[in-house]
Order: sequence, then C-alpha cells, then structure tokens
Amino acid sequence: MSSARSGLFAVIGAATLWGISGALAKWFFTATAIPPLLFSQVRLGLSSLLLFSWFGLTNRRLLRFPKGELRFLLLWGTAGLAMVQFTYMATLSLTNVATAVFLQYLSPLLTALWGAVTGTERLSSRLVLCLGIASGGSALLLMSGEGLKISTLGLVVGLTSAFAMAANSVIGSKGAQRHSAWGMLAWGMLVGFLFWLVVDLGLWAVGRPLQGLDLLIDPSTLGYFGYLALFATIIPFGLFTIGLGRVGPTIGTMTAMLEPVVASAAAFLLLGEAMAPMQILGGALILTAVLLLQTGRTTSASKSA
Repeated sequence: MSSARSGLFAVIGAATLWGISGALAKWFFTATAIPPLLFSQVRLGLSSLLLFSWFGLTNRRLLRFPKGELRFLLLWGTAGLAMVQFTYMATLSLTNVATAVFLQYLSPLLTALWGAVTGTERLSSRLVLCLGIASGGSALLLMSGEGLKISTLGLVVGLTSAFAMAANSVIGSKGAQRHSAWGMLAWGMLVGFLFWLVVDLGLWAVGRPLQGLDLLIDPSTLGYFGYLALFATIIPFGLFTIGLGRVGPTIGTMTAMLEPVVASAAAFLLLGEAMAPMQILGGALILTAVLLLQTGRTTSASKSA
C-alpha cells in the first residue's frame, strides 16, 4: 500500500472514531454542564498522561525531541491542539452540533488557500471541484435536523474553530514528516494542557476561578473522560496526524469531513434516529468528493510511475 493511500485510510479511521464518539461527547458535555475550558483542559491533560505513561513504559525513544523543535511543539500545542479542543466545545455550547461541525469544516478551504498563497500546495481543478462538492454536502447536512443555530458570538468562535483546525493541520503535517506522530501528540497535548493551566492561573489572578471542578470528583465523570481521552482524542488525533504527514493538510482536512457523515450513520444505526433526505444527499456528496479526489490521486500516481 502506498504512503498516500495509507495516510488516507488513517484520516478515514480518525473521522470514523470522531463521528462515533461525537454523540457521546455532546451528551456528556451538556449533561454534566462542564465549562468548555475545563472540558478541554481535562481532556488534554488526561490524554497526555496516558500517552506519556504508555510510551514511558514501552518506547521512550518516541518521546525524545531535539531542543530545536521546542518552538514547533509550543506552536502546535497551543495554536493547534489546545485551540481546536476549546473552540469546538465552546462553539457547541453556543450553537448546536450541526452548526459547530459545519463551521469547523470550513478549514479545508482555509488550508487550500494557505497552500496556494505560500506555494506549498497546488490547487488543481479536481481539488477545487472536490472542495466545492464537499462544502455543499456539509451545507446540506446543516439543513437537516435542527438546522442553523447561531449568534454573533457563536459565529466568531466557530470561525476561530475553523482557523484552529487549519492551523493544527498545516503545522501537524509538517511535523509529522519529521517526527513520530505519537511522540508529537504526547508533547503537543502536554503543551496544550499547560497552556490552559496558565490561562486558569490568569483567571484566578483577576478573581475569576474556573467553575465546575467539583464535577471531577464523580467517578462516572472520570470514566467518561477516560473514554473520550482514548477513543475521541488519542487514537483519532494520532491517526489524523499520521495521515496529515502523508497526504497534506488540505486533503487531510477534507477527508476528515467524513466525520459528520459517520456521526449521522451511527445515530441512525445505534440510536434509531431518522435520516432526512437532505442529510443523506449531503453525506453522499461528501463521500463522492473524497472518492473523486482519491481517484484523481491514483490516476496521477499511475501516470508518473
């Protein structure tokens, strides 16, 4: 299997896990009323603890990073991982799932624009067509169910989520070409956790202590966080980072748009939720865009061989 194809399957695996875990994460987030900042911080902190514990016992070599990469880790851990976690959950608290996902998955357009401006990625006609089809499919998914639910603040935070996802993809793609994705993830999540810890201290200093800490005493809450850390954070973000290093940020983020398709299918199969015609059509368009893009990459590879 080629590196590009294995990278594509890695991103599909990440999108699948995110889609399946999404409904549980939303339910848990709303049922416990945990503030977005605390939710993101505990998720990052527990994920980094699990990664360091596992690789500390099994493969410490993956945790070794040159001192010259400190700037990269700081940038990726804060502008990428920390902000992706927080802005998405904050958007959920201000809007609904469909709106939050739609806004975050404007990120493929941003990564494509970044690639074109910096000259790091060529915008072929097929790629532009696939981006248009996938974005249209995402819009149709938004028209299903609750539809658009947004405020000015929700829009600003949601667009920030898109920029954070794009930054995470661009920075992570470059790093994954030089380092182990799992080692990157361990350090990046630790940096993200420490970043929010500094924010906590700043809030405390101005008389605004973090709310919801008492909720962490409940064992069931910690159990849910354990599930989210492993199956909604560590494994999918690891697979996504591996995929980014092999297919690039634009194709990686566009392929990850399969997440809401998987989430809708999981809700239909596991929870018995009905799928509206617009929802089915939107999912079909996203699938078509991913398959069309992959067909184009396969054809190009065959011609160059």
